Amino acid sequence: PFLWVYVLLGIALMTTAVFFIVSKWRKTIFLPAMAIAAVIACAVHIGYTYIAVIPIENYATEEEHLIEATLTEEPHRSYEKVYYQLKTVTIDGDKADGKLLLKLPRMIDVEVDDILSFRSQINVTENQYFRAKGFYIVSDSYDTVVTAVTPESHSLYYQAVRMRKSMREAFDMYLPEDSAALCKAVLIGDKYALD
Repeated sequence: PFLWVYVLLGIALMTTAVFFIVSKWRKTIFLPAMAIAAVIACAVHIGYTYIAVIPIENYATEEEHLIEATLTEEPHRSYEKVYYQLKTVTIDGDKADGKLLLKLPRMIDVEVDDILSFRSQINVTENQYFRAKGFYIVSDSYDTVVTAVTPESHSLYYQAVRMRKSMREAFDMYLPEDSAALCKAVLIGDKYALD
């Protein structure tokens, strides 16, 4: 799947070599710098894939895994499913650092920073929108039983989420539905209320 990255890396390496061999091109700093930037970008992409993406995608198997993860964003409903954005802590007891998207048919009583535990099968995320946000694995099961534990101390981000939630409730209380949806989208980035 990353063949185009390897092809681009090869072209960038050859281009960089040509720019440094041909003396009249070497005098201009712009072209060699662009070629070096392309080489670095490809190397970073390949490195990130092998260090972060492939290890977390290795958990996508037919068997169920015991997952412990922290809720990083408020859940949102879309197309009759509720999406929970999680940062994995452990999978099957092993330390696992990655993002997981949990899809459930119902809303559960959890808040940002809560530690969720559940047993589920994991699949590779096919949705490019979520992959761009770093969610390479997904749990999509109707019968997943989730238990949640509230941590003793909360992160600074938790306070920002609480403030955002208060603003959302104020918009809903004092504005008409369509105006509230627009204000939530523009002012606090909550686009889920828009039709």
